[in-house]
Amino acid sequence: MRWGGGFLSIALLCSCTQTTIEGYADREPRSRALTHIVTYISGPISISNETQVSLTAQAAKHGVILDNAFYIFPPTHSYSEQELKRELASRGVDGVLLVKVGNTRVTKEYAGTLFGSLESVSTLGDSNFAAKLIEPSTGKLLWVGEGKVTESGLLIVGNRSGPMSVATAILDELQTKGLLRN
Repeated sequence: MRWGGGFLSIALLCSCTQTTIEGYADREPRSRALTHIVTYISGPISISNETQVSLTAQAAKHGVILDNAFYIFPPTHSYSEQELKRELASRGVDGVLLVKVGNTRVTKEYAGTLFGSLESVSTLGDSNFAAKLIEPSTGKLLWVGEGKVTESGLLIVGNRSGPMSVATAILDELQTKGLLRN
């Protein structure tokens, strides 16, 4: 009898994460898969950092180099659209992934630029994250999506499964839409 109660306690303490995502790709697919993506994540710092780490790890599994926009363009001053495009081109970046977690705003230094277009990403209904992928050389929107992470159980405080779940959902969706290699 003691074992049964112990297993029941463990089962009640476990947490479960479920992520749903719905995304739409451009009707005219790229001729080749993306190989180098820069991400800009707007959200609470702890969630943004965890999501960045998770995206980087998941991108490697898809054979994609993923860089953090803040390391390339620190928010220490404003940038022009030309500065962003020139630097991204010099690094061989072929995709910019903008991710918005919750109801956050774009860093003012990026207003009016490619990164500032994150303002037009909105979370609708009960979604708690949204993203879009842009081709930096042309500004063409390649993909847009939104999703929801639902966690249940008693051990969800400080749980890293939410950001990992978001990263996996986004990158798997991009692969499904033919934007990443299989």
